[in-house]
Amino acid sequence: MPPSQRLYEEAQALSARVAKGELSRVAVADQLGALRVQLVGRNAVDDDVFTLYRQIAVRRDAGQIDGARAQQLMQQRLQMWLERWPRLASKPAQPAFTSFMLKLYSMPALGQ
Repeated sequence: MPPSQRLYEEAQALSARVAKGELSRVAVADQLGALRVQLVGRNAVDDDVFTLYRQIAVRRDAGQIDGARAQQLMQQRLQMWLERWPRLASKPAQPAFTSFMLKLYSMPALGQ
């Protein structure tokens, strides 16, 4: 199974636990962050996308932003990477977290 699919499936399972109040969004972000590093290691693209993802989770848990604003912020960052990708000199081999997030938001894959 591709790492991005593994992240997607883990996120689905964890989101059910958030809905039940068993986990915070930050706890989910931390678990997904650990899984991404375990699966593919670190790279600049995934590190950037993950950093924003976790910041959004913190703000959501604190009640500072709602779901619509969180989605808007994440989609803007993903769009930025979609635009930068063709010109990126040193592309990571497996930007699994970014690929997972693009799938989650029904956006095109990197390089397409």
